[in-house]
Amino acid sequence: MGEKEGVNLTSNQQTFKHYILFWIGQLFSLFGSSVVTFVLVYWITIEYQSAIILSLAVFFALIPQISVTLFAGVFIDRLDRKKIIIFADLFQAITTLILIIIFYFNLASIWVVISLMILRSFFQAIHQPAVAAIIPVMIPKEKLSRMNAINLLISSAVNTIAPIITGILILFWDFQTLLWIDIGTFLLAIIPAILITIPSVRKEQKTKTNEKISFKKELKEGYHAIMHIKGMLAFFALAVILNFLGSPSHVLRSYFILIFHEGNIQMLSYISAAMQIGMLCGSLLILLRKQWKRKSAMIIIAYFISCIGYLLSSWAPIGNFLLIMVGLFLFAFGIPIVNSLYLTILQETIPLDMQGRVNSVDFALSLSIMPIASLISGPIVEWIGIRYFYVILSTLSLIILTITVIFTDLRYMDKGIVNKENLYNLKEVKEDSIINLTDNHI
Repeated sequence: MGEKEGVNLTSNQQTFKHYILFWIGQLFSLFGSSVVTFVLVYWITIEYQSAIILSLAVFFALIPQISVTLFAGVFIDRLDRKKIIIFADLFQAITTLILIIIFYFNLASIWVVISLMILRSFFQAIHQPAVAAIIPVMIPKEKLSRMNAINLLISSAVNTIAPIITGILILFWDFQTLLWIDIGTFLLAIIPAILITIPSVRKEQKTKTNEKISFKKELKEGYHAIMHIKGMLAFFALAVILNFLGSPSHVLRSYFILIFHEGNIQMLSYISAAMQIGMLCGSLLILLRKQWKRKSAMIIIAYFISCIGYLLSSWAPIGNFLLIMVGLFLFAFGIPIVNSLYLTILQETIPLDMQGRVNSVDFALSLSIMPIASLISGPIVEWIGIRYFYVILSTLSLIILTITVIFTDLRYMDKGIVNKENLYNLKEVKEDSIINLTDNHI
């Protein structure tokens, strides 16, 4: 079974059941990917013990997430999304198989590993927006908010278990044996992906001159759709800045724990688990209600909680892993709240046949500045020290968040929706394509 061609679809109970089957398979795939990420970051950290090398590895791995994701959305909307997801998963598994061979024959070097991280990132950049694009196609609108929260909840649980299990198994297994877990989880994920049916939203969109809409124009439509949601420009500006300031916490976490705080691999896995538990709790909070009318307010509160947690973990004395856990728990707690409610706003306002390019533009813009942060964080840490670096970044995050909330329309983001009829012709999109909802207020 593949996509149904030419269907003027409406998500229903049948498509929802198919999505659940697909989603379960993807959770297995997520577990395998988490194991691969943990193993590679640990290997780089222990092998080289350098913040610069670690930040370079993350920098190169992020490049495809921006460059490829930005353009992938147009093809996701044009082509069979099911095939795209299957082939992206397949090629990620192939790169893992290459990694297994390299470690088995002791051929691993930093540039070989980084090259394969880039390759995996390339396929992930295609896979992620494709998976995101099918969500509003297969899930009824009234279930979107809760399903987004459930997805983040279970994903957090998977990401909690993965580093703990990997941290234990790494004491007994070598790297190539651990990487076989990803191959096994790929097989468990690919079977339901093949079996389900994903409704098609492809349509022959034509201009007034009866010519097909160009690639460039379709890409612009994705960008324009996002920018015509009230408060979205302020949100994106804030997200880009906070991603820039927060990414060193992710990029150099293993260096922060293993080198600066003189921890071990088990402590790193426990702290990673504490973050995932924070995400799990944030997801549970979203699940408490079927509908959230005050989405913008909740997003702002969640951002403040994350920034405070970031600052708290930065000030932890050397060896105080409990304080680091509490801080990073709070840091992670806000992430699923922001992501879930923001995704719900996009899914409720963007036309189904534009979800691919909109999600691609969203991912690309959100990640656009993170490679720069990854590149410069290593040298700065070597210069001023990782603690002072984290304290400066977390303090700036709080200040910028406060200014954005006070002086922009961020808090009104869930009050405006796109006039969908005008999105297919950019020249016709005017400022009045924002409709102020009177029945959805803060």
